[in-house]
Amino acid sequence: MKAFINRDDVDFTNVSDMTPTQAWEIAENNPWNAEHLFRAAKFSNVRSLTLFIDSNHGGATTRVNYLALKGIFTPLKSEPIVAMYELRPVPGDLRGKLEQASMNNIGF
Repeated sequence: MKAFINRDDVDFTNVSDMTPTQAWEIAENNPWNAEHLFRAAKFSNVRSLTLFIDSNHGGATTRVNYLALKGIFTPLKSEPIVAMYELRPVPGDLRGKLEQASMNNIGF
């Protein structure tokens, strides 16, 4: 089984050419309650997770009876970041623009 994080382009045509974030060998007689651990350092800031099961030990079909994920949920921050950079700052010029942008929640 291969895991890919934050990738929207994984499909059956290109998955064999991609490097997974992590891969596991799943035994044919894998017990239903076996735990296959993720390397925590590689799975921070996950927005999407794609799992690819590339082998079914010669069977005609692949069947997943149970899949559970454990982790800590962290909500995304949707606050806009307002910033302006100038090569030659002019005192007082920037303050009004930043206040207006923060009130409108749009960039300028």
